[in-house]
Amino acid sequence: MLSTIGAIDDGKGFNVEECSQKCLGLSIVNSYVEDKLKGSMQFESTACGTIVSFTFNM
Repeated sequence: MLSTIGAIDDGKGFNVEECSQKCLGLSIVNSYVEDKLKGSMQFESTACGTIVSFTFNM
């Protein structure tokens, strides 16, 4: 069974490409999702907010 968990905020957003390479916290979470949950993490970010979702098998 496939599960997805998501979060949405209405903050100022950020550059996903830049942060994917430099942000330690996001790197740790992404590694955990990939290694432990065998899943994936997706981001969409604009000046009006950010959407993040984690998809993994149960």
